[in-house]
Amino acid sequence: MWALLDDTATQITLIASVLTMTAVAVLIYFIQHRMRKDAHVHEGDHTFDGIAEGLNPTPFGLHLIMVAVIGFAFWYVMMGFPIWNWTQAEQYDQEVSAYKAKFDDQWANADESTMLAMGESLFNANCVACHGYTGEGQNGLAANLVEFGTEKHVASVIQHGTKGSGYLTPMMPPQAPTIAAMFGAEEDVLAQNIHNVAAYVVTLSGKQPKLGDPTAGQPIYMATCMACHGMDGKGMGPAGNIPNFAKDLTAYGTPADVVRTLKHGKRGHIGSMPSFAEKGILSDLQYQALAVYVSKELN
Repeated sequence: MWALLDDTATQITLIASVLTMTAVAVLIYFIQHRMRKDAHVHEGDHTFDGIAEGLNPTPFGLHLIMVAVIGFAFWYVMMGFPIWNWTQAEQYDQEVSAYKAKFDDQWANADESTMLAMGESLFNANCVACHGYTGEGQNGLAANLVEFGTEKHVASVIQHGTKGSGYLTPMMPPQAPTIAAMFGAEEDVLAQNIHNVAAYVVTLSGKQPKLGDPTAGQPIYMATCMACHGMDGKGMGPAGNIPNFAKDLTAYGTPADVVRTLKHGKRGHIGSMPSFAEKGILSDLQYQALAVYVSKELN
């Protein structure tokens, strides 16, 4: 309980309470003094509903209280706040920053099992409301994190497009029509070509494809995806010299990819995920722990 006295807001509240109680006590004293039966009240010539006008001067103590309040107001506006320059929001930010630094220092050498446990706790506290406890997105209410970064997820993005990820290219339109126009519109041919492109994309991040043929998907990628993602898939445009132009496919589904999404947020077709960086509630280590859990435990 006494630790609360270190809080500036609590200190201000206590001081204001003491001053208010003192002012009220003084006021009560003078009111009681005026109500004494032996106190002489000079009456004027006017009456209001039978109540005579009193001509006694206001108590000297009330004058002191009024002068003190006005003086404090001028001091606080002209000198106190500019010099002190304290706000509760700023104090909160400082305390959160100090806590996050202490937390990261305490768990700096955490092993993978500890990071996974930490990530699971963070996921349950911050993500289950939309993604569900299993990470499957609650029937389309949010992204299915179990499939995140897999061939199935990449194929879905190719079919439906994506937007709002904070890149210079604001959105990726659905690529299925383009692939159909260039490589065949038959339903089974189009489906296989999309799977082949997805298979090639996941190889860029070092994963082994299971559903498609990356060799067959490479020429389709070069024809439909290279203009934004680049020949090497690093998302730096066709010449490979524009940072943050499009998604870095070489990091697709990795912890680094998850951290970037957490910090930038995601505006998709099924809703918006706010930026955790704007909330300021996660430390650098907590970002890493949550990313490890999403990328390694859920899928």
